[in-house]
Amino acid sequence: MHLTETEKKTVRLALSGLAYREIASITETTTQVIKNRMKDVFDKTGAGSRSALIGMVLMHPEWVDGERCGECGRMR
Repeated sequence: MHLTETEKKTVRLALSGLAYREIASITETTTQVIKNRMKDVFDKTGAGSRSALIGMVLMHPEWVDGERCGECGRMR
């Protein structure tokens, strides 16, 4: 499974709890572009929600170039 660099950045921001409009502001795009990008991510990963995506990213941190803390297992 391959996410583009733009999709990875969007996922990291979404999983940090930001709303689509906040992500759009940070990435200097529109809310609709972010919605479309997240739909593409959900299609690629099979996740149906942010919650499901969080679980999948915890199992596959390489999807967003994340790494786990060796002590607690959380994403950094």
